[in-house]
Amino acid sequence: MSKNSTGILIQTFLIFILLILIRHGNLYLIEFVSVIILVYGFILFQKNRIARSLQFTKDFTFLKETNNFAETGQSLFFPEKKHRHVLLIIHGYSATPGELRLLNAALQKEGIPYYAPLLSGFGLKDLTLLNHVKRQDWLREVIHAYDLLAAISDKVSVLGHSMGGLLACRLAEFRTPHKIILSAPYITLRDDHEKLKKLARTTFGNWFFRNIYPSYVRKSGAKKGPDEHYPNKRFAYDLVPLSSVFEMWELQEDVNYSQMKYDELLVLFGAKDRTTLKEKVVKLFEENNLRFKEIVYQDSGHGLFDSNDSSEVVRDSVKFLQ
Repeated sequence: MSKNSTGILIQTFLIFILLILIRHGNLYLIEFVSVIILVYGFILFQKNRIARSLQFTKDFTFLKETNNFAETGQSLFFPEKKHRHVLLIIHGYSATPGELRLLNAALQKEGIPYYAPLLSGFGLKDLTLLNHVKRQDWLREVIHAYDLLAAISDKVSVLGHSMGGLLACRLAEFRTPHKIILSAPYITLRDDHEKLKKLARTTFGNWFFRNIYPSYVRKSGAKKGPDEHYPNKRFAYDLVPLSSVFEMWELQEDVNYSQMKYDELLVLFGAKDRTTLKEKVVKLFEENNLRFKEIVYQDSGHGLFDSNDSSEVVRDSVKFLQ
C-alpha cells in the first residue's frame, strides 16, 4: 500500500469516528477530532502537492545508493593529471577533518597531497542538518570527492577513521582505490549495541525511538581536549540525533565486503578500543576473503590519531602510503 493510500485511509477512519461522535452528541470530542482531521488533512494536502511536483523526476535515472539522479551528478574536467598519487581522508561520526590534524601535518611535511571533505551534518553550529541527513548523502559526498581527485591524479588512496572507515569500505564497492587505510573502522557493533540495532530496525522499534524515546542521545566518550596530544579543543558533538545513529547503523548493513576493490589494505586497531572490536572486524574480513595487513597499538583506544601512540600511528600511515 502506498503512503498516499495509507494517508487517505487514516483520514477516512477519522471522519468515520467523527460521524459516530456527532451521532452521540459529544461536543468536546467532536471539536477535538475535527481539529485533528483538519490538521492531518492539511499535512496530507502538502505531501500530495510535493509528490505531484516531483512527478517529472520519473524521466531521470535514480541512483538508490546515493539518493540522487545520474543526470544531476557533479560535472568536472581537467585536461591533464597533475599528481601521481593523492589521498582522500574521511573523518568519523560527529567529528570533522580537524580530528586528523596530526596526520595532516605529517602529510604536508612529506609532500603527499590530500583532501579531507567535511561530511554533511557535522562541524555546524546546530544539529538540524544532522537530524535529517541520510547515509546516502555521506556516500555521495565521498564518491564525488574521490572522482574529483581521480580527475587530477593517477592514483587515489583512501584513509577513513571510525565511520569514515565504514564509508571507505562502501566507496570501494563503486571505485577502486590504490591503497586503503582503515583506522578503528566502525563496521561492527558491541553485543549491547547489536541488540539495540536489531530492535531499532523493526517497524515498532523505529517508530518508538524516533517518536517516544528522546530523539537526541549523548555520545559516550566524546573527548574535547585540550591535552598533551591535542593542543587545541576537538570539535565533536557529544549530543547527537538518534536518527543519524540509525543511518550509520544502516550503512553497516549496506556494505558488501566481498565486492570491495583495492590494491592494498591496512587496518589499524587500538588495543583499548571499546567501540571497534578487532576480533569481529578480522573475522568479517576473513569471511569475505579480503587481503589486509593489521597493526595493533597497545596504548590506544578508539581515537588512534589522538592517543599515546599517535606518533607511531601517523608514522605507519605515511609509510604505508609512500
